[in-house]
Amino acid sequence: MRELLEAIERVRERIERHGSKLSQNEMLTRYALVDPILRALGWDTEDPEQVVPEFSTKAGRADYALLVKGEPCIIVEAKPLGSTLTNAAQQGVNYCVTEGIPYFVCTDGNRWVIYDTHKPVKLEEKVIAQAEISSGGDVNYDAARQLLALWRPAMPEVKVGPPSVATGERETDERRKIETRDKTKLGQSLQQLKEQVRPGQSPPTSIRFPDGKQEDLRTWKDLLVAVAKWALPKLQQQRKLPLGSLIRRDGQMRAPRDIGDGWKVETWFSARGCVRNAVRILREAEVSADKVFVTLGEGQGRRGRPPKGRG
Repeated sequence: MRELLEAIERVRERIERHGSKLSQNEMLTRYALVDPILRALGWDTEDPEQVVPEFSTKAGRADYALLVKGEPCIIVEAKPLGSTLTNAAQQGVNYCVTEGIPYFVCTDGNRWVIYDTHKPVKLEEKVIAQAEISSGGDVNYDAARQLLALWRPAMPEVKVGPPSVATGERETDERRKIETRDKTKLGQSLQQLKEQVRPGQSPPTSIRFPDGKQEDLRTWKDLLVAVAKWALPKLQQQRKLPLGSLIRRDGQMRAPRDIGDGWKVETWFSARGCVRNAVRILREAEVSADKVFVTLGEGQGRRGRPPKGRG
């Protein structure tokens, strides 16, 4: 358990420091995030009797096959950090059902979803365990407990065990303290800010995204631009662009700002409008605004002199 907790901490630090690079490179995600977790769970990624990378199948290549007694027991599909996993999961589970492989794992290095492919139910009901490494406190017991479903010495059964009576209450109390401290440290979520922002309020000083990327802010427009830039790869991957009159390629906007690849975001909004549209962009990118945090400056929330013009 200690080795797994240490691996989770290392992976979380890499997500925070290198999130933007990892979100653009599947192979880097595998080396930096996925392999360390597999090794901590007892899978020797250098032993072809345990782990076969680029496993050949009739449907193509799987990123990993985890072998038990020489036979594939678990197929693992890895995607770049921050990727949407649903489509890959559906294809992977269908393949495993056809080939008689009992378990499938889909991960972006941060989120891990484990499926029992033999369950005769809908895809979402096949999930037997899921973990999110970056969501815990200083000691992410929840992620560790879920990931232990893949512990190699327990194979071939993939199952999440209940916490022990001796440690469960202690871990729960410690986790609550850590989560309270972390929320204070992270600041206010963008969803909370949307509900509380008032005219004349000073903008946050920085914004932090789920992959650990952080941007300094000076104006409310900077907040909207930062969210649009961060979400752009996800919106492109999901084919959700253009996004109405908010994100488009032509320059027919009142206050366009470049966000990359020729796309521009409209920023002619008040403080409240900038936050509301930032939340809208995250929603379209399938990212919860509760997982994006802003740092408030001194005196934040007190009414000051309204900014000249539009936020």
